[in-house]
Amino acid sequence: GEAIGNMEDVLIPSLSIEMPTVFAVDASGKAKGFMELADNPYSKDFSATLHADMKTQDISAFSPFIPSPVNIPATHATLDIDAKGADYNMTLDATEGKGHLAAKAKANIAAMAYTADIKAKNLHLGHFVKGMQLGMFTGNGAFSGQGTDILSNKTWVKATGNIERFDYAKYNLDNIKADILLKNGRANANIDAHNALIDGKICFDALMSAKKLDATLMTQLDNADLYNLHIVDQPLKVAACTHVDIRSDFKENNLVLGTLSDIAITDSANTYRPDDIALDIKTTRDTTIANVDCGDFTLRLNAQGGYKRLGKSAGKLPDIMKQQFENRTIDQTELRRALPNMSLT
Repeated sequence: GEAIGNMEDVLIPSLSIEMPTVFAVDASGKAKGFMELADNPYSKDFSATLHADMKTQDISAFSPFIPSPVNIPATHATLDIDAKGADYNMTLDATEGKGHLAAKAKANIAAMAYTADIKAKNLHLGHFVKGMQLGMFTGNGAFSGQGTDILSNKTWVKATGNIERFDYAKYNLDNIKADILLKNGRANANIDAHNALIDGKICFDALMSAKKLDATLMTQLDNADLYNLHIVDQPLKVAACTHVDIRSDFKENNLVLGTLSDIAITDSANTYRPDDIALDIKTTRDTTIANVDCGDFTLRLNAQGGYKRLGKSAGKLPDIMKQQFENRTIDQTELRRALPNMSLT
């Protein structure tokens, strides 16, 4: 390689690094005003460009230095970076086997603003991540935004994604679309899936801050194949609509109100249509109340203490039971002390 100039203004016409049968990198670039970044990381006097052409073959010799489960197969990629002041532009184009990945990104590090577009076609994700049964992927995504604190009203993010094909283990997760918008403390997310395993829509809308969450979750599930999703051992499909309202102060006070309606459960022989289910759960620092209604079935729970206290008590109980079992003794008084003070009807 060759470098012309100095630390303030440098030109690299050509730089080549090669290890036969392992990898090869050809790069060129230039930079100006580099020393200005020490005083001002957003200096308008700074500019730089980089072009790199990279090829990997058998890099097994470097496996001890690559964190598991990451893998780098034989890949050809080109990378272009253009920077001026606080603005950075990047373009990446890569091929692996019959797969292709194209990505473009822009960022202003002073304003923490960013945009990106990513497209993949016939990219075998399992070649890059081992042991997770990832398969072929075709899809695209785009996002833009400003800021990184999702609970700040100054942060906004807009993202869309489209999965045309995705093979994961025994699952076919084709035809899934999603969009997310976070702006002015409000979050909205939509997922639309239409494939043999899942057919339905999920909508989430929330007002968010560092101290409060006020959200609504709605789903319209036309079909979920629980058997082919490997959730159950026998053929079983379900369909339902849900509407759940959630309020929380991220501490002790939480409220969940919801309904599960239009329920249909289909096994290998019949379809069942149970009554709608209504759910009402409220927790405070001192009390946990839960009401569940489904036709003639009614469940009422009233417990002393918030959900954290109940969870702590429930966590102790298995340990106490295990210890008594090992000691071949049953201490009912100790078991009662571990149980929360509650009524269930």
